[in-house]
Amino acid sequence: MFVYKIEKKNIFPIRILIPFYIYKFRYIFLKKFNIYFDVNIDYKEDEIEISFVDYSYSGLDWMPQFTFKIYKKTNSIYLSAIKLPYSIQKTGIGTFCVDWLKNFAKTFSFDCIFLGSYPCAYGFWSKMNFEKVPYQDQILYFSCN
Repeated sequence: MFVYKIEKKNIFPIRILIPFYIYKFRYIFLKKFNIYFDVNIDYKEDEIEISFVDYSYSGLDWMPQFTFKIYKKTNSIYLSAIKLPYSIQKTGIGTFCVDWLKNFAKTFSFDCIFLGSYPCAYGFWSKMNFEKVPYQDQILYFSCN
């Protein structure tokens, strides 16, 4: 598990603007990478799940997907998935998504972003300034969600 702690957060976040920010991301992403994401925002009692998926890639190894959950109780974001077909990996899409999510977390004053990862991606998360969390400390992030 990796975690990125947010520093210099916005003092007065206006979280009602989150849906606007989400749709702005989709527009910028389309212009930059020519990938059209369908957006789903699922509001639940203690969490909000935001999912971007491009279904036009169905039939390949992966469909482009970027999904994260906002946990209200812990004021944190869990990055559920960044999945890309092999043909568009290593094009800057993953870095763009993570940088955008960091900015999103800072803008709306979240405390941290955390995620699970395959060992082959550890280098990417380290490069993106996420810290590996020892196994015994992982409960701190999952227990309150």
